[in-house]
Amino acid sequence: MNKKEVPSSEIGYRQFKGIPEKIKVFRVLRETPVGAQPPGEAGAEAAGTVPADTPAAGIQAAGQADPAGFWRRLAALGLDVIFFFLITSTLGLQSCGGEAKFDTPRLPSIEGMKVKDVNISKQGLEIAGKEGEKVLITKEGTSLTGRDGKTVKTERRLKLEREKSRVPVGMLLWALYGSLLVWRFAATPGKMILKLKVVDFATGEKLGADKAFLRAFFSLVSLFLLLGYAWALWEKNGRTWHDIIAGSRVIKA
Repeated sequence: MNKKEVPSSEIGYRQFKGIPEKIKVFRVLRETPVGAQPPGEAGAEAAGTVPADTPAAGIQAAGQADPAGFWRRLAALGLDVIFFFLITSTLGLQSCGGEAKFDTPRLPSIEGMKVKDVNISKQGLEIAGKEGEKVLITKEGTSLTGRDGKTVKTERRLKLEREKSRVPVGMLLWALYGSLLVWRFAATPGKMILKLKVVDFATGEKLGADKAFLRAFFSLVSLFLLLGYAWALWEKNGRTWHDIIAGSRVIKA
């Protein structure tokens, strides 16, 4: 239709049977004679709005709401990072699981060692101290010799076993932090302070638990060099990568 000739208002994207993509839907408004006062519901439709208790009200409200600016969202992200570390530190949570325990011998003291000679050979790197200390670094590991002449060797595989024993859970904690708060309150603490909220792009309502977790998890992808957040500068609705994936939108509260 010619939208210049037929009064209409956009109500958002809707999914139809047999069509894989969502289609942008417009609502045809009733025509009102010039100079006439539109009564009741007709007046609301002529003004481009719908009654607040109708299903289309949330959709139209989402479409008309002011999108959150890029720098405002970035500031909210910075606040959330601070809150996240404060919460995890206060509760004693760690970004990685506990390390495996090893019976490591007590290392000899080489504190304050004054370097006498440095030698690089095929064997490795050898650093000699003026008081008999020595540090030998090879492919197999590291050898430390203290002032008392005692030598302790640490093998390279010990470090590798420690690395394998650490279970990363920081990403899961961040996803839970974002998803639970967005699901229950439509905003994280950082967004609440800057008066932002997350809504469903199609309906304008709060996100369900599945979409909230999906959005929070993929926000980790958007954090890579902040490329996912910078995408909002070019996206016509100001949405980031994780907003597009989860079908969400951040608006001013």
